[in-house]
Amino acid sequence: MSRNIHSIAFFGLLTACGGAHQGTYEVGAAAEGTDSSAAMAEADGHWQARGDAAELQAALTGYEAVVAADPTNRVALERLVRGYYFLGDGHNTEDADKLASWNTAINWGKQCMGLNADFVAQLDKGE
Repeated sequence: MSRNIHSIAFFGLLTACGGAHQGTYEVGAAAEGTDSSAAMAEADGHWQARGDAAELQAALTGYEAVVAADPTNRVALERLVRGYYFLGDGHNTEDADKLASWNTAINWGKQCMGLNADFVAQLDKGE
């Protein structure tokens, strides 16, 4: 039960403090000739053991490399959002480290949301 309360409090704080996360939802283009399938498979292997902090960090590093090569990779972006949230919630013990991980999750989430043309169009209209 306390984990649910913690998650609700986290999202409430994010909503209340939304001004700290203003910015763009821009997404770059994939580099030509990019094949990130091997890097994705390696990161996925680490992701399976994400209950271990070192394995989670290895997965996040791998997904970041995938996104660096292909900023449109939705799965890697989604894993970065979930992974950094989990790093803060499940592995970090200091409040400052938790907040840093959650802020990183938010920033990856923005890039992921930037892939949705309808979402970006609504932002451009000021909605």
